Amino acid sequence: MKVEMLKHHIELCKMIIREMLEDEVRRFTGERYSRKKPHDGVYYRWGENPGSVRIGKEKVRVRVPRVYNRSDGVHHSLKSYRQMRTLEAPKEQVVKGVLRGLSM
Repeated sequence: MKVEMLKHHIELCKMIIREMLEDEVRRFTGERYSRKKPHDGVYYRWGENPGSVRIGKEKVRVRVPRVYNRSDGVHHSLKSYRQMRTLEAPKEQVVKGVLRGLSM
């Protein structure tokens, strides 16, 4: 049961990561297929790059959206992705506590 919960935990974390990255992209580029673009339409979605984020002790692959600035020809890095890459792994006591709480 605990192993299954951990598997779902990782999938849930991946969903949250995708949503955070997409929110930041939306702030720059606007909604997909919308004609209303923030920042005078300077930023565009420009594909994805492979990336990874640590969830606990596990390194999880994620797709990192790219944002292109057409005015200066530079790809804009996502602040939320940089922050996720620098997060420290939770202490084992915290993980054990969560698992104990889930199993009750």
